[in-house]
Amino acid sequence: EVLASLPLFTRNCLLGDMTAVAHVCRLFCQTKKNESQGFIVDPPEWHEFGHPDMGVAIYRNFPIDLVPTLEFKHPEKKSLTKDFWYKASTGDVTYDAPVDVHEWCYARLITKSSYYHDLGAAFCGVALKVSSLASQFNLAGVCLLEIPKAANTVRLSYVALFFFKVFAMIWFGLYRTVKMFRADPGDLVWQTSKWDYCKMVFYSTLFNVFEIPPVVTDIPVMAHVKKPVQPFVTFRSSTCIRAWIAGWLNQSQHEVEQQSGGNLMLS
Repeated sequence: EVLASLPLFTRNCLLGDMTAVAHVCRLFCQTKKNESQGFIVDPPEWHEFGHPDMGVAIYRNFPIDLVPTLEFKHPEKKSLTKDFWYKASTGDVTYDAPVDVHEWCYARLITKSSYYHDLGAAFCGVALKVSSLASQFNLAGVCLLEIPKAANTVRLSYVALFFFKVFAMIWFGLYRTVKMFRADPGDLVWQTSKWDYCKMVFYSTLFNVFEIPPVVTDIPVMAHVKKPVQPFVTFRSSTCIRAWIAGWLNQSQHEVEQQSGGNLMLS
């Protein structure tokens, strides 16, 4: 309850670093103490960093000296840089997954190109799932029409399994939507008409049914600069590429958050 009540790195996963957990508990207790005294402590605002090539960058909890050295293309593979690993203490940066990922902080470098990749991958995934469901629906219809002529256990089983699959997908989508609504820290607008509320439930369920990743659906939250703890930077490069950086304790935490209510086995 303590971790779920604070808008820290993520809303969907548990912090694995016990040091961070202890710090969160102390912060929570201090906040509750201040609330009982009649005021709430607002976390310090973000910082600004001026650079002759970048201009002004807004950041918090991130080693800002690393930003001018970041590459938008992989130094060797020449592929688009969408994430990287860094050590804040030493200033080391790597664009390939390190051997011991738990010793490195993880960050995503989000640009218009990288978002197109994520959005396009989500669209392709939805198209493939819709085409698969359409094919299965047609086959179930054929089996259902053929059943009166020649009853077959395999045909009946396939029809039953197909409709059970559709029901399970919708049920789990609604379940994840309800969990998301209950965990909402205030980003959703609730004081709307019933029609708008129904559309929000429908779209959220649709996103969960087709497993659209939060990096696409929660982009307004991820891109917002009002973050108490999560490392972030918003800047413009020397080549006029507008981008921002969102960081996590490690890659495992980011992967858990992207599950959108699902389960993930961590090594």
